[in-house]
Amino acid sequence: MIRKVLLLLFLLTAVQTCSAGEVVLTVAESEYTFQVGTPAGIEVSAANTAGTETRGTLTVALRPEGSTTGRTQVRGVVLNPGTTAVPVALGTFDTPATCSLEVTFASADGKAAALRGITIHFVEEVEQVEEKETGGPVSSVPENAGETGERSPPPGRGGTTDREIQAGQAAQDAAALKEVLQSETGLKKKAENDLLARAEADTLVRDFYRLLKAEGFAQAGRSADPDSGAFALAYRRGGDEAAVRGVMEETLAYAVLETGAPLRVPAVLEENATFEDYAATLTTEGLSRGRTVINTTQEQSTITLAWGEAAAWINATVVGGEVTEVALHRHLNWLPLAALMATLVAVLAAALRAGGPSEGSGQGEEEEKQDTASPSPTAILARAREEFRKGETTLAYRGAARALRVHISQSHGRGTEITDEEALVLLAGDDAAAPWVRDALQVCSRVAFAGRFPSDEEFIRITEKIGRHLGGREEFK
Repeated sequence: MIRKVLLLLFLLTAVQTCSAGEVVLTVAESEYTFQVGTPAGIEVSAANTAGTETRGTLTVALRPEGSTTGRTQVRGVVLNPGTTAVPVALGTFDTPATCSLEVTFASADGKAAALRGITIHFVEEVEQVEEKETGGPVSSVPENAGETGERSPPPGRGGTTDREIQAGQAAQDAAALKEVLQSETGLKKKAENDLLARAEADTLVRDFYRLLKAEGFAQAGRSADPDSGAFALAYRRGGDEAAVRGVMEETLAYAVLETGAPLRVPAVLEENATFEDYAATLTTEGLSRGRTVINTTQEQSTITLAWGEAAAWINATVVGGEVTEVALHRHLNWLPLAALMATLVAVLAAALRAGGPSEGSGQGEEEEKQDTASPSPTAILARAREEFRKGETTLAYRGAARALRVHISQSHGRGTEITDEEALVLLAGDDAAAPWVRDALQVCSRVAFAGRFPSDEEFIRITEKIGRHLGGREEFK
């Protein structure tokens, strides 16, 4: 058994030694000419006749005539069976020179093949080289690694020469790396400029530019990422800042204008009655214009205009140059409401302590006070219907909305007076009720506050639906 193992190890060793030594290097010519200042390189053919993959180290030594220093490159290579074309970079020379080139392949088992007798010319002009017969292909000769003849430096100078060669190669590699980095930086900068040029030439982006310019903004910077297609254009007007961001593919994917400053209302909204009514309502409440955001694509745009530090905002959707939707949203600020409620409670308590109810108050007055403290949704809705019959449409729609809000407050909340937004918050988990409640409140709000023309059929339909849910305060369905 031991003999069989030893025999197997011997055969494996024999195969590896034979395979590693069966590599022949050749080049097409024995003499090459390159122009000064241009990158030089040749191609070496490595014929691997071992029939198996051979790994080793390729050493390239370029030494100018009359000099003990030069350039040395060392890199690992894998040679598959057959012939492999191995590119060899020689770098550049800034001045004319004639160099000798030596290429060596050394396998891991100590076998080597050395390729010598190659001359490299670096000249100012290629025509300066004397015309003469160029030698044919040059082939390598096998030798043991470490015994490469002319490759060995003169005695006593081995360490110095190696250091000089390494220093020269390091400088050359650094110069080549710097050249590559500069080239990549230039290509990236060109790609960024091309992307920005396409973005700024787009019609939608140019509309944003004209809008900001008319408002007194000037461009303050720009950037782009060619890999993702994203771009950003910065603008400034005194202390105000604005930005246009987007993504360019083959065409513009989208663009967004955003600024904390109030910009002029787009013309498409100036002519919209619903927007004008909402804007007038917010202005009457003492809120002033603030943030502006316009998100646009080739198909549609979404315009968001904020009032009073985003206490309220109007969203508008524009498709094909026509306004298709306008909605008013509000942020609930509970702090002022809580302070007001605390003040009212304190005043009421003080009044009760001071005198209590008057002696002449009758039962009707007590019922009225009870109704004020805890209103009946049914009574509120009845008054709303009576006001509508008298022609008081604004009060009628307000009353219908109030009846609905009070019902929601009593069935889902604490029974206190609430706003439309608070009512919808209480119904957030009721998917069946929330949609029609939102529609009903919006209709009532538009008629009561925005001046929308009322409809008898509409008022009857809304109040009948509200009325079906007031008796017994049943859940919405």
